[in-house]
Amino acid sequence: PSPSEDPQDDVVLSYPTQDQALASGAYIGVIVGRVANRIAGGKMAVDGKEVQVPCNDGGVNSLHGGDIGFSRCVWKSKVLDSGDGVQFSLLS
Repeated sequence: PSPSEDPQDDVVLSYPTQDQALASGAYIGVIVGRVANRIAGGKMAVDGKEVQVPCNDGGVNSLHGGDIGFSRCVWKSKVLDSGDGVQFSLLS
């Protein structure tokens, strides 16, 4: 059945195991964290002050949250009481 016929069907592109996902350099099936995409030159302004963050995209940009982005963390999840959504949380 198609996902529309079976709402329990897994339609997320991901890896078979968590270990395989964490070992991969790809951003397949991950949760986007602080930054989705690149921070040019790894530089940004926070409260009017320039901040330098690690450049993990060929040494040129900061990609998807840097060296240890939220995409490589294990998040807690909880089905909402309404049953129609999920809440993710991460202490960083």
